[in-house]
Amino acid sequence: MISAPAPGETRADRSSAAPVLDVRDLTVRLKSRDIDLTLLHGVSFTLRQGDVMCLLGESGSGKSVTLRSLIA
Repeated sequence: MISAPAPGETRADRSSAAPVLDVRDLTVRLKSRDIDLTLLHGVSFTLRQGDVMCLLGESGSGKSVTLRSLIA
């Protein structure tokens, strides 16, 4: 994750701030009568105010599933 500090803010100021979003070991499974699939396993990240994060990956790598699991 790459982000620049705001004017007058240092990276140390930002790293000591409380997280706005702290995701640890996110796992998403799809279970039905015939299927038991793990869609995501062990996704972790922390966002603090002012941070910008970009999810990159190939088609089908779990970008949308990650974000949808956070708003569900």
